[in-house]
Amino acid sequence: MNRRHFLKGTALASAAAFAPAIQPSAAYANGWRDFELVTRVTLDPERGASRVWVPIPTHVQLEHQKPIANTCQGNYSRAGIFREPVYGCEGVYAEWTGADAKIPMKLEVFSRVAVRDRVADLGKPDGQGDKVPDDVPLYLKGTPSAPTDGIVLTTAQKIAGDRRSAIDKARAVYDWILENGVRDPNITGCGTGDVVGMLETGNISGKCADLNGLFVALVRSLGVPARDVYGIRVADSRFYKSLGKSGDISKGQHCRAEFWADGIGWIPVDGADVLKASLEEKLAMESVHIAAERARQFGSWEGNWITYNTARDVVMNPPAKGELEFFMYPHAETETGVVNHLEPKTFRYEITSQQNGA
Repeated sequence: MNRRHFLKGTALASAAAFAPAIQPSAAYANGWRDFELVTRVTLDPERGASRVWVPIPTHVQLEHQKPIANTCQGNYSRAGIFREPVYGCEGVYAEWTGADAKIPMKLEVFSRVAVRDRVADLGKPDGQGDKVPDDVPLYLKGTPSAPTDGIVLTTAQKIAGDRRSAIDKARAVYDWILENGVRDPNITGCGTGDVVGMLETGNISGKCADLNGLFVALVRSLGVPARDVYGIRVADSRFYKSLGKSGDISKGQHCRAEFWADGIGWIPVDGADVLKASLEEKLAMESVHIAAERARQFGSWEGNWITYNTARDVVMNPPAKGELEFFMYPHAETETGVVNHLEPKTFRYEITSQQNGA
């Protein structure tokens, strides 16, 4: 069975209705670039009945991202889009119920999305603005892996001192992480986001899900809405080689962060990439180059990255074997158990990116 089709809610009994596609124009103005992502997943046939979840770009139109379409093909028994109910994150779900012991299980997911650079207007008055969207309070709540009480709260209060505005509190946390944090290249993937562990040990190190996840938890504990934003790099960076990925982006997953300021909206932040540029480009944190990067990453994102979702401690649909701290990688479960998404010998997948019209 080999088919390619637009995924519909009816393709899977528990899947939500697929959001309407935004029709792409011949060319995007104002810096928009149109990308096609292809995720190819292969599971060995001896694993028996299996299930796979693949993250796809958010169905919501953002100021820096426009969804276009998602399609898939493969030899699965059934497939469809699921939508997680709390954060609204989406993914393609596929299952193989009567797997042939001689035929590899295969799934291909095709996503088209347009992205552009994003810059927040930090000069606007903080605290004066339109009605706060209904979903913003959700991002004040602690989660099992990122609580907002205990050592997280006491640490944040020490960092923020008597600062009162959302921007001042967030900047204090951002600066503290850059002055005390270290990127650890030995961490697999994007890290685990163990916020409490970092603070209890005093070892403020890791990768993007750790460092930006810590930013989010600390800022939330100060009463400022903040969220992890999980996605993947899709193009080279015009700033530093280490901050981009193109072609084969199988290892291009990256977590960024945002915080909310009334009158301005969601403000993008990425301290983890400042530490990454310093380490991988061999530039001292005190250098003029990193000083410029430090300023740029508080309030802007380069448009070479797409957003999957903002979900933390995700309850998958259909239910997986336990919660996922985040949904940024393909996730697979077989008769032999959960497959390690960071072990290519047991879980083969490839993600590629191509800019249309380039």
